[in-house]
Amino acid sequence: MRLRNLGYATTIHGAQGITADTCHGLLTGHESRQQLYTMLSRGRHANHAYLQVTGDGDPHNRLRPETITPATPTEQLEAILARSDIPTSATTQLAELRDPRTLLGAAVACYQDAIVTAAEHVAGGADLVALLDKTAETLDLADADAWPVARSHLLVLNAQGISPISALQYAVNSEELDDSRDPAAVVDRRLDVVSLRAENEERRPLPWLPAVPDKVLAEPEWRRYLAARWALVTELAERVQQDAATDQTASRWAAALIARPAPDTIAQIEVWRAAHGISDDDLRPTGRPEHHLVEARAQHRLDNLIAGESEPVLAWLNRIHQVAPGTIEDPATIRLARECAAIDPQGNQLPRHLTEAARRPLPDDHKADALRYRLEPWLNDIWETISPPQHTLTDPRRHEPAPPRPRPPPQPRHRHLSTRPADNPPSTNRKEAPWQSPRPSASHRSGSPCARPPRSTRSAPTPCADGSAPATFPP
Repeated sequence: MRLRNLGYATTIHGAQGITADTCHGLLTGHESRQQLYTMLSRGRHANHAYLQVTGDGDPHNRLRPETITPATPTEQLEAILARSDIPTSATTQLAELRDPRTLLGAAVACYQDAIVTAAEHVAGGADLVALLDKTAETLDLADADAWPVARSHLLVLNAQGISPISALQYAVNSEELDDSRDPAAVVDRRLDVVSLRAENEERRPLPWLPAVPDKVLAEPEWRRYLAARWALVTELAERVQQDAATDQTASRWAAALIARPAPDTIAQIEVWRAAHGISDDDLRPTGRPEHHLVEARAQHRLDNLIAGESEPVLAWLNRIHQVAPGTIEDPATIRLARECAAIDPQGNQLPRHLTEAARRPLPDDHKADALRYRLEPWLNDIWETISPPQHTLTDPRRHEPAPPRPRPPPQPRHRHLSTRPADNPPSTNRKEAPWQSPRPSASHRSGSPCARPPRSTRSAPTPCADGSAPATFPP
């Protein structure tokens, strides 16, 4: 008779308090870190997580950003770890909603959407849209997922006074599109060159946002509406800069740098992070790389403002790129180079460990962080964890009880590698908060020569055996 191991499916909330030998969990990417912890702590010996990285197949969701450029499993786990479902007070929520950094991200999204909507309104009805769709069919672009995005870009160019048909032909004929997974997305990126030549730099609310097209400005209603949107974006950006200039506490991304950037640089990067909704947990100064031409140029300019590194950092950056070429495009490589330069600026000891760490294959994502994890013993003091004794799995035959497990002998769970000398015992002096009363010494406790009398008989301090007076306590 062949035995089978049975499994039972349940939700994360329903699995609280349940323990199994092995747990297999499915994640959609919308969970919180509290739910992730609950799911990955159900198994005694193994916990496996499966992430949904593809769309649901709904044709209405083909144009959503998460469908066009789906997040990697690592990015989904990062989003889950950054999300918390701990309830916050109403006062905290109101403070977050009034924060200019939160308001700036929403204002930028509304401004960009208003530009596209206004361009479609001044296009002259459905005739131009039908003409663009017909042209796209002849160029094998109509069935591409990103064609509606490229068509909106062409309508914005039309509002700027540029022929959308000529711009489309230019983008198609620049280079080949046969090997493109989504040719319309490639066309949309090539149209950035045309937009960059046509727009007025002085009319941009932020250096990477589009200016209001001329044909839209000719419409009184749209002119008033977009003028208000433009003013809101610039006002919030100025408030973010002022808050960054007056804040004496360095942001987490700035504190991770070796040298703190200039206040003006910090203010500009804070505006960029607020406009793009970059989380405080992301230590990259400008977040994930942008692909649109105007945004990519603005991002590179901000990165160059903090790119001034010392000679040891540049030398370590070159060593890391040589032993691990996959880290060249990783923005976290510079942080690893700074830490290595701070520990071993001359490169006497760490290069050998770096070569050993790079011999093993690196993951697809966060290669520099994986290298840093392998170099952790030489970068910082670490704690050696003593592994618990391994036990056999529970007998799958539920009608037979599992054999009793021997109780392991008591032993310390952790041991620091840099041990304290035996002649220097740990100090017992503990600092107390200024509003706390001092703790009574051991000589004032019950059973000592200076023990306090009962409350009913205590009238004055009793002298100690050594002649000193004990501490006086309030009645």
